[in-house]
Amino acid sequence: MRGTVIAVVAALTVCASVEAQAAPLDKGTQDRLEGRWATHCGARISQAPFDPSMEIEFQRSGGSLFDSDGADIEQRGRILNTARAGNDITLTISFSENAGPETRHLRLSGANRMTSRASRGKAVAFRRCEKPDRVSTAGLSAKAATDLTLSSRGSIFFAEGSGPGVNCNKVKSFLRLDLLGPVTFNVHRWGDAGDEWLKVREATEKDGAILISGTASVTDGKNWQASREEERRLEIRWFDDSRIDVQPWGVPFTRCLD
Repeated sequence: MRGTVIAVVAALTVCASVEAQAAPLDKGTQDRLEGRWATHCGARISQAPFDPSMEIEFQRSGGSLFDSDGADIEQRGRILNTARAGNDITLTISFSENAGPETRHLRLSGANRMTSRASRGKAVAFRRCEKPDRVSTAGLSAKAATDLTLSSRGSIFFAEGSGPGVNCNKVKSFLRLDLLGPVTFNVHRWGDAGDEWLKVREATEKDGAILISGTASVTDGKNWQASREEERRLEIRWFDDSRIDVQPWGVPFTRCLD
């Protein structure tokens, strides 16, 4: 009996010791993780059918991760919790208000290398291809960038229209902004009239408005072969906590949760 008690106490002591070794990420670790990570560095659009990448950001959002599988799925999540024990890092991430948080296990293996594994997936090797580059959004406050990009539990988008009757799933057009990066910053509008993808060159605040300029790839309807590039300058103003006005489009958009 006494031997059993000693064994249990020893096991609990070991567990407590392991837990004590894990701690939230310090500033140095956050800086080491921030940037764009990919399985292959080089061109953003890979010829490989499966080329995952992710961007990790802490400075402005307090913790967010943009995830791409290199094919169809792209999503930004809010990092809710972090822990590090040695070279092992655990991130608890919420991508959607309507789904539970996910756990991402990272293992540092060099200055700019690591593996990433979801709870039910295989480990994938990543390299840090680009460090944070916030020059284009330096004129935005952290709050302005975050409010248009992320909720407390995951990514957001905007649906054309205003008022309580707006159906976030059935409208003429949708709008998604990513002003957190910390490497890639863009504005994407899509819907019945076509598709417009704006690469942000500069984003600033003036007199209560968010001003965004850059070059947009524009497609009318579904005529993808006739896409063209145009210069764009958007002016965004919040009506209230859930609605924005976007000029020069001249239509309101309502905030929706993924």
